[in-house]
Amino acid sequence: CGPCQTGVAGPHAGYGAATCSPAYGAGGAGLGKLKRTLSKLHLPGSGGHCGGWFGGFYYLHLNRGDDNFGKPLAYDSANPTMTVLATGFARMDDSSAAGVRVGKMINPCSAIEFIYWQAFPDDQTAVADAAFVGAPVSSFIDFESLAYDNFACGGPSPVNDYFTDAQYMSVTRTYDYSNFELNFINLPFVFGGNQNARARLALLAGVRYFRAEEQLSFFSDDLNNMPYDDPANELRYYNEIENNLIGFQLGALLDWRFTCRLSGQLGSKVGIYNNYMRHVQAVAGGTGSAFITTGPYAGQAWALDTDKEDFAFLGEIDAGLSYCLTSNWRLTGGYKFVTVSGYATATRQLPQSYDNLA
Repeated sequence: CGPCQTGVAGPHAGYGAATCSPAYGAGGAGLGKLKRTLSKLHLPGSGGHCGGWFGGFYYLHLNRGDDNFGKPLAYDSANPTMTVLATGFARMDDSSAAGVRVGKMINPCSAIEFIYWQAFPDDQTAVADAAFVGAPVSSFIDFESLAYDNFACGGPSPVNDYFTDAQYMSVTRTYDYSNFELNFINLPFVFGGNQNARARLALLAGVRYFRAEEQLSFFSDDLNNMPYDDPANELRYYNEIENNLIGFQLGALLDWRFTCRLSGQLGSKVGIYNNYMRHVQAVAGGTGSAFITTGPYAGQAWALDTDKEDFAFLGEIDAGLSYCLTSNWRLTGGYKFVTVSGYATATRQLPQSYDNLA
């Protein structure tokens, strides 16, 4: 990216090896004909134009926008209309993520880049303790068709016995998100003249892999409020969902120079993906899985491991500001919004019925 003395707009999200500028039309007014000309950018003392590599390191503060309230899980047994535990009570808190971006100029107007970011959300747990509620707690989920043998009560017992009038219930949710991109970038337009560019527009096309994993654990202790101390009286419902989106994306990035060092960016990406989803679900305790007691699947364990493929769409919008610190370094801050459809979440995998494995 050029120093202020050159009069060049500064870095365009790292595509700084050269400028690709349109020549003015007759009379020098407006954009005229968008003829592409190449203008090599020389840095003082560099012995040549900007090198072919660019990149950056990024910190992200991540927030998940949906699932604020979630699905009700447990109620006060003395007041069935009072929800004391829900999946939204353990929704993902604001978390940290880190990213890296590395690219290589192919020619003065084209580049290839690799982007990777990984989120590190903390596990979230919410508790309904009978000692604080003032009464035992019971589950909204009806496990009527399931039974569980803890080998301590002389035979199987209904799963509902563990989730009715319990002393302690909790929901724990975990999250994991990662993103990989490989993009080809072309800088087709630079607006404002060869040596005083006010705006640059870059187009991109590439492949993207987005992975998202969620886990939900609904735990009940029928005896006391000390979890995991007595497997004979404890049981949990568990499900895990994994999304693996692989597909093709298109995008654009506009870089607008406000001053010699300060510029703003606005970009977007959109793509269509194949989403390979894997789903694991079970009702289990210290001695194994619960089993179905009625219907065509009677006697089979309630333990599922399934997968499915479907189409998904992912869109992203980026907006921010950057400030050139030197001719080779700049500081950037902004906001990234990512939305996904055709995406499976753990809270949407709760069955309507527990007697039909299909």
